[in-house]
Amino acid sequence: MTGRPPEVVASALERGIGQLLLTVEGDGFRFRHALTREAVADTILPPRRAALAAAALEVVEAGQPQLAGSWQELAADLAIQAGDRERAGLLLAASGRGSLQRGALATAIDTLQRAARLLNRT
Repeated sequence: MTGRPPEVVASALERGIGQLLLTVEGDGFRFRHALTREAVADTILPPRRAALAAAALEVVEAGQPQLAGSWQELAADLAIQAGDRERAGLLLAASGRGSLQRGALATAIDTLQRAARLLNRT
């Protein structure tokens, strides 16, 4: 996804773990804190961040074609970062409908409102 050699990526991940920025979660990695994630993302120039988000969205959709559960929200977030507001809006609309079906009304309202804003349907 990054275009970097695997050993470079592995080394960077190891440094992130050693500096307590990242944690291992299953067979993946996660930032320990959302603020750390945002701070790191803010250091990447917008065109590069959008390209990385688009590449990550492709990987997520290939690995999780049904986008079940939290994958849908992640995909929507990546679509927003990639600059694809329509795709993000459609993903959030689907997520909102899923929340509605589960009876999570507050979540459904919030998610569907976000989808409507992205799709310019408010």
